[in-house]
Amino acid sequence: MVEVLAHMRLSLANIPSTLQLIRIEVAPGALIGSSQALPVGRQANEPTSQAMGIRWLDAGVEFLLPVPSALIPHASNYLVNTAHPQAQTHLVESIEPFWFDKRYLR
Repeated sequence: MVEVLAHMRLSLANIPSTLQLIRIEVAPGALIGSSQALPVGRQANEPTSQAMGIRWLDAGVEFLLPVPSALIPHASNYLVNTAHPQAQTHLVESIEPFWFDKRYLR
């Protein structure tokens, strides 16, 4: 949620009513990349982070890539390569509406 708040630049007036919560379970045997050495200051440099993610997607080798959170120390997010063949066999998901609590923006 913290990553969403940082990147969506929301205000009380423009909170989307169409947000969805996607729960993902990854089956054993999924190809998971190893954390890359990230440049110092990458948290404030979105183009650098995006370029690294695009290179990873274009390589198409792994299904998942752990990425350190830019906002929360010791936490990780995962990039999911939905074009990878394992996306058809190693991913179980459920999708449900997500109601954004406006107290986050007080």
